[in-house]
Amino acid sequence: MIPTYKRFAKLCRCIESIFHQTHQDFDIYVIFDNSNYRTYERLEKKYKEQINYNVLKNQNYVIGIWNWFTKNHFYEIPESMIWLCDDTELYPNCLEELNKFYTKHFPYLDGVIGIKQEV
Repeated sequence: MIPTYKRFAKLCRCIESIFHQTHQDFDIYVIFDNSNYRTYERLEKKYKEQINYNVLKNQNYVIGIWNWFTKNHFYEIPESMIWLCDDTELYPNCLEELNKFYTKHFPYLDGVIGIKQEV
């Protein structure tokens, strides 16, 4: 899931890095917090049916996205979910390696939340 707010170029780089993954079993959900910026229209034109889109209007960015997700998709997520910032770019083997690691070491894990920030 990728929340975004007025950062079309960065969002496209993030999506392209996902498309180039060695592990290809995924869905992409992009959540827009500001439909007036036309990010939705621009992204839809560029990627058409390759991505699932959801638009949030007039909501607090993080809280609004989390509320939307829990109300609409919490019980539909198949095995795992990764929440990416729209400026994230993944190495081509990132999803494959994450899948291997968690399958081997944490097969019954329900979820992981993590942030690494340089100090």
